[in-house]
Amino acid sequence: MYAIIDLETTGGQPANDRITELAIFVHDGQQVVDSYSTLVNPGRAIPPFITQLTGITNDMVADAPRFHEVARKVVEMTEGCVFVAHNVRFDYSFLKKEFADLGYNYSRKTLCTVRLSRSLIPGQPSYSLGKLCQNIGIPLSGRHRAAGDAEATAILFDRLLKITQESDAAEANAADALARVDALAPAGRKPDAAEKKPSPRRVAAMAQAIKTALLPPLITPEKVAALPQETGVYYFHNEAGEVIY
Repeated sequence: MYAIIDLETTGGQPANDRITELAIFVHDGQQVVDSYSTLVNPGRAIPPFITQLTGITNDMVADAPRFHEVARKVVEMTEGCVFVAHNVRFDYSFLKKEFADLGYNYSRKTLCTVRLSRSLIPGQPSYSLGKLCQNIGIPLSGRHRAAGDAEATAILFDRLLKITQESDAAEANAADALARVDALAPAGRKPDAAEKKPSPRRVAAMAQAIKTALLPPLITPEKVAALPQETGVYYFHNEAGEVIY
């Protein structure tokens, strides 16, 4: 099961900003089987440039539920699901922070449709959700609104799943054909290495999955998910806590 999620927020920093809207589409590997969306009262003013981007105003969220009022729904709908989002670090880190503020450790396996798209649909001029959907013919209405973006991501995810399933089926058919050839071949004959080589698309997807999993032992996926999306400044401190670089 997969939970395809999109959030709208008051800004780009989970430590300082809050969720203003969320949408969840649950996918069973074949189709969307459930969905949910709601505005969320962030408990603070929405900056004008965010309102200009999303269309979400302070008046729209004034009577909306606070996050703690929808938290149980989020947990229940994503329980046992892989957390899927376009640029998953952004959405996952915001939800983790909201739950952490409630004293709850929210943890799910994650899958990024940006990374998956780069592996399975290479050569696109842009992998932003809007431009990617436009280039591959996915309808996207309500851009920068949670329900519209989540629905488009669900359609994209469905296409990516079909690509992997078709690749798996092709490889299975090829393996079956090779097995039948081997059965007719002279004893001791082994297939050439080239015959066993997986498709480039499969290799790329596997390499990306391996790369995602290879983190240093002291760096957890949660720490990586909490990293800011923007460039910044880092400091080196000595044992006394003094900045040395």
